[in-house]
Amino acid sequence: MTEINGSDSTTEALLESERRLSRAQAIAHVGDWEWEVATNVVRWSDELYRIYGFEPREIAPDYSLILQQMHPDSKAEFLVAIEAALNDDTPFEMNYAFFRRDGSEAYLHTIGQVIRDEKGAPVRMVGVVQDITEQRRAEILLMASEDKCRTIFDKANDGILITDIEKNRFVEANRTIGKMLGYTKEELFALGVDDIHLPQDLPAVRDVFARQLRGELSLAENVPVKRKDNSLFFADINAAVMNIGGRACLLGVFRDVTERRLVEETLKAQGQRLAESQRIAHIGSWEHNLETNQAIWSDELFRLLGLDPQKDHEDFDLFFSMIHPEDQPQLKGAIEETLRSQKPFNVEYRFNRNDGQSRILHAQAELIPDSSGKLVVLSGTGQDITERKLAEEKIRRSEEYVRNILDTVDEGFIVVDRSYRIMSANRAYCSAFGVPVDQVLGRYCFEVSHKLEMPCHEAGEECSVNRVFATGLPHTTFHRHEDAEGSTTYVETKAFPLRDETGAVTQVIETINDITEKRLLEEERLKVQKLEAIGTLAGGIAHDFNNLLQGVFGYISLAKMGTGLNRETNEFLEEAEKALNLTVNLTTQLLTFSKGGKPVKRSANLGPVVENGVRFSLSGSSTGCCIVQEDDLWPVEMDEGQISQVIQNIILNASQAMAEGGRVEVSLRNIPSGDPVLPDGLAVGPYVEVAVRDEGIGIQEKNLTKIFDPYFTTKTKGSGLGLATSYSIIKNHDGRIMVASTPGEGTTFHLFLPASETIQADDQPIVVNNEPIRPGKILIMDDEPMVCSIAGAMIKSLGHQVDYASNGEEAIDTYRVAMQKEEPFDVVILDLTIRGGMGGEETIRRLLAMNPEVVVVVSSGYADSPILANYREYGFKAILSKPYTLKNLESVIQAVFNREKQGVL
Repeated sequence: MTEINGSDSTTEALLESERRLSRAQAIAHVGDWEWEVATNVVRWSDELYRIYGFEPREIAPDYSLILQQMHPDSKAEFLVAIEAALNDDTPFEMNYAFFRRDGSEAYLHTIGQVIRDEKGAPVRMVGVVQDITEQRRAEILLMASEDKCRTIFDKANDGILITDIEKNRFVEANRTIGKMLGYTKEELFALGVDDIHLPQDLPAVRDVFARQLRGELSLAENVPVKRKDNSLFFADINAAVMNIGGRACLLGVFRDVTERRLVEETLKAQGQRLAESQRIAHIGSWEHNLETNQAIWSDELFRLLGLDPQKDHEDFDLFFSMIHPEDQPQLKGAIEETLRSQKPFNVEYRFNRNDGQSRILHAQAELIPDSSGKLVVLSGTGQDITERKLAEEKIRRSEEYVRNILDTVDEGFIVVDRSYRIMSANRAYCSAFGVPVDQVLGRYCFEVSHKLEMPCHEAGEECSVNRVFATGLPHTTFHRHEDAEGSTTYVETKAFPLRDETGAVTQVIETINDITEKRLLEEERLKVQKLEAIGTLAGGIAHDFNNLLQGVFGYISLAKMGTGLNRETNEFLEEAEKALNLTVNLTTQLLTFSKGGKPVKRSANLGPVVENGVRFSLSGSSTGCCIVQEDDLWPVEMDEGQISQVIQNIILNASQAMAEGGRVEVSLRNIPSGDPVLPDGLAVGPYVEVAVRDEGIGIQEKNLTKIFDPYFTTKTKGSGLGLATSYSIIKNHDGRIMVASTPGEGTTFHLFLPASETIQADDQPIVVNNEPIRPGKILIMDDEPMVCSIAGAMIKSLGHQVDYASNGEEAIDTYRVAMQKEEPFDVVILDLTIRGGMGGEETIRRLLAMNPEVVVVVSSGYADSPILANYREYGFKAILSKPYTLKNLESVIQAVFNREKQGVL
């Protein structure tokens, strides 16, 4: 044994040097040996043990063992070479065959040197042994017969490629490498090294190839190799330069290590995840062999101790010196008890970090066996719990601090014992039920919260506190309560168990969260969804009903044209037509109900809209109404349907406010720009005012500011959406809605809407030239056969030709054919909405592309489409709203023919 004196750093440097040498030997498969000639003592390096087939230091090195395991063909030559080196100082270098312990045959190359004393006598021999098995096998392959060589070559488990160095082409390959790469042998002979590697890997691969050629590197590990299908595997490539037929070649032996690499990467990733988890949780792990004093610390443990894992090393003596003196006996005692009883320990102690900080560490550990199976390794974790301990200490020391926290939250909070008495309550709970804190403590929770004389569960209600006492598990439930003002509130209660040291539930924490607003909003959301669904249904019904009415209107119009009608029959038809007009008003109301959102405004007279809205709202009511308007009332930019809805909402409210009957007064007047009566904030300009006054119960002053809020209502069955919707509609019309009320005397609503300079041209009566118009050719597109049939009959009765299309595609094809025959249509009437097909909007776009001069009239049973309000912007020349009479149809056709005649279309 060699004794090494010196500093720890010198010792560590020597040990590190020895470790590097050992790694180098392992990489090169080279081991060194020494043989003391006089004493016959032999020493082998770790790699030499492995070369001979043993684990390092598994057996004592023995010169005779080498001779015993050496192949007989090599033994005689070996002995002669040794004898010559000892006697004649002849250089000692040779190759020999050797049988490892597992029976496998290895080929070794050894070089030896004799060390002599001052007199020249041999003292010891030193040397190295290199495993040249792979090279030897390659030589054997080349030296053996072709058949035998090919059999061994092709059946090798490893892939083998021989490359012509000069041409960089493969000249030989075994079956295994073909399977590895996915090529046939013929395909491989057309490839070279560059073809079996990715382009980005080529610089590194070429460097390895060059080093192998120079003899600097034998084994290249984890080399990425590309298969024929461009997939990758990783190989260890052992290479040797050889001469074949006078050509310099490189023999490469490929071993697929993809699975090994995946395992290594998985282990590496797991190690990284473990290290990251420890860093996040501030938990370090460690192992300490109590027999050898060898220690292993994770990086996080170094950091917990204030040490640098890159600079410092494991030192349990240093670690113990950092522990607070008062806590050292506790930890030592825990370790001793674990060694004695073999039971894990769990302790907390204070320590001073290397940077001077004082921290608290929680440690737990248990005994695990070492490599020999002896229970001498203490394995454990350490976690910095300083912050947690400080927090716990603060909470324990400051109940007032906790009280302040509880009193600042909005949720009610109480602690209830097993008899349902309130032991603690926060300010929110006391405020919600209008009881001072000193009058809450000691009272029953059901008495305060529910105003009951018995526990909730006995009264038939679900009780979260009772459930926690029964099951020991947290529980959530919902209740209706009465607040301090007697109003009904909805609350969510959550209960959590408090246990004593035995684990028994002794008290329950209950939180009470007022969810009234959330509950009401949810209920109103469902109401709105139902209203929207009904609105969609109403719109569809109105549209279909208008199509049906179109048929009735048409047939009545045609019937009135018949000859031989007596006066009485003609009057009946006139009355039927009037009744149908009232039905049209109903479908218009349905369409107004079904639409919403941004108004589609057009300039129109406000009077008829108000009158229709009042009539509709008071239909079947005992409430009377008086409407007064100025003779020269200005037109208004408005969405007639939405304004009608506002009037209906206000009139309906007025009627409901007069349960015993009464009278509603509605007045309409012009308000010039700058008039003081106009509210502040309106844009400068003239307005039209609508005032609605009732004689009802009035509105309480405290509610006046809330009546336009969504969901606010004082009615038991009200939705709280009517006035909120009205407010939104008027605001979107750039107007203002205001209210004034005196309880017991009545309420007046004032609506201010911007006035328009003129009524929109298409609302003006159409001036029809009495001169007869020429017969025309008209195309009707509608998906309702009945509508097409009656419209066609009406058009024919006016003396025109007619053709039909059920959708946009058919209309475009029909129009194109007519143009090709030079028999174009004079007018095209397009239905705006086609079920399952192209509607009017897309159709006119295609027709205009075909003929920019096309004359198209839009027709629809929906009144809320923006196209109807702005039809000219889409290319339409006129509008024909369903249902229409023969007179309406004739007026529109004559108008477009006259405009065409005048050149204004």
